Amino acid sequence: MADAPKRATRDNLPRSLAAAGRWAGERDRGRGWEDLLAEFLAAIFTWAGIGWLVDRWLDTAPWFLIAGAVLGNSLGIYLMWLRSDPERGKPSEDRKPTAGDEP
Repeated sequence: MADAPKRATRDNLPRSLAAAGRWAGERDRGRGWEDLLAEFLAAIFTWAGIGWLVDRWLDTAPWFLIAGAVLGNSLGIYLMWLRSDPERGKPSEDRKPTAGDEP
């Protein structure tokens, strides 16, 4: 009989691939960098698209497109900052205490 192909597990993957969270059973552990990148790009393209539509409506090309791209970039970075720490978006009474917090 032919040898069956090995199934990819965390133990037999390169460290860089395992760190990226690309194995099948690990997707529910949290948001990976792919999700953050998708949100970042979606913010840029959404606001640039809105700027393009306003430019077409007001015949002011390319100023609202540029403003929309800058706004989308700023909002995308802000979203990545918020998503990088799950405790950051919670109200202060719901947060877990950290080392610098007083009881």
